[in-house]
Amino acid sequence: MTAISYIIQVNIVFIILVVIYHLLLKKEANFKFNRYFLLGVAIVSFSLPFISIPIVNEASTLSFPAINDIANITSNPSTGSEQEGTKGFTSWQIASFVYLIISAILLLSFSIKFLKLLRSVEDLKSRSTFNDKLDIYITSSKTAPFTFFSDCIIPASIIEKQDAELILKHEKTHAKQWHSMDVILTEIVGCLLFINPLRRKYKEFILQNHEYMADAAAIKEDTESKYIELLIEQTLFPSHLKMVSSFAKPSILNRINMLKNGKRSISKSIIAISLAFFMLVIYACDIQEEPEIKIAPEVVEVEASQDQSFSDQQVFTIVEVPAKPKDDLQKFYNGISEYLEGKYPQEAKNKGIEGIVYLQFIIEKDGSLSNITPVKGIGGGCDELAVEALKKSSNWTPGKQDGIIVRSQRIIPIRFAL
Repeated sequence: MTAISYIIQVNIVFIILVVIYHLLLKKEANFKFNRYFLLGVAIVSFSLPFISIPIVNEASTLSFPAINDIANITSNPSTGSEQEGTKGFTSWQIASFVYLIISAILLLSFSIKFLKLLRSVEDLKSRSTFNDKLDIYITSSKTAPFTFFSDCIIPASIIEKQDAELILKHEKTHAKQWHSMDVILTEIVGCLLFINPLRRKYKEFILQNHEYMADAAAIKEDTESKYIELLIEQTLFPSHLKMVSSFAKPSILNRINMLKNGKRSISKSIIAISLAFFMLVIYACDIQEEPEIKIAPEVVEVEASQDQSFSDQQVFTIVEVPAKPKDDLQKFYNGISEYLEGKYPQEAKNKGIEGIVYLQFIIEKDGSLSNITPVKGIGGGCDELAVEALKKSSNWTPGKQDGIIVRSQRIIPIRFAL
């Protein structure tokens, strides 16, 4: 699998899963399940392209005695002979390189921002008073309450309020469940999938679900009305820090609607996970059609008969004594492997092409090979290379019918594997 192929597949899987969440789960009050689903979106998107479920469609094939092994031809990238055809980068390689460079720059930029955020939070903590009883930092700064990893920073003006406990429960939920880790994940995903149109929506869904979870924890023992008043009031406080869980997020209306109208629907969660699993299994399936090998039209199959005389043009597919390499079969395949070592076609490498090339050929009466034809190929230069390798192989011992040397036909499979 090439780099650009992997990038495309990751983005496709990511879009599929985010769309499923948008359609089925974003308005559901199964917040814990939603969180796991959203975290799974990132994990599955980056891992699924490595999973392949082979499914072979059966098809009729011709079986040829003694020639039913498959030669595994593998490419050694370090072999010098392979580099003969490489005189420059392909457009796909350049695109992959540019994509990786941009991702690296974005990750570096994120790292710098993250370090600045750490310094800002540490600076704010140093100017705040730590309350051992409440396990929070109390600051005199006019900022909205927020949580960064396990640190809750609350303005002193909030602590003095009668309903401060509700806000404390909200922020401690963020700290206890380590929501900051999710936020960092969304930032990294955004850097790696910077071309994906749904990356920002994904981050929005995660942040929104964090607030839903914290809101639900805060109102367990209180009425919704007081808490809603606090939500509206906190929008007046400025929040200058990014990548933190802030009480005064801009999605106040959505949070109020969720508090008032949010319902749990187990059925939708089951449908979402089932649909995601079904679609991803289909996506991972590698449907391989077993090639149907046919005799070339110009080759005539002749039935064996003791009273029959054989012409020089007759070709047998089944004979009493099958033709075979002068060396044994394993040495024959070893010879092909040695010839192909390091010569994996560059076009096939760039396109990630691998598979089996089936070569049909005739063993002449003198043991030489003729009419070498790929009856089922894979392209990318592999077919031509397989033909070339067979032409360079040693002669065979011809087949016999009724004790007479005859021309016979064989088909051999050669596997190309990256």
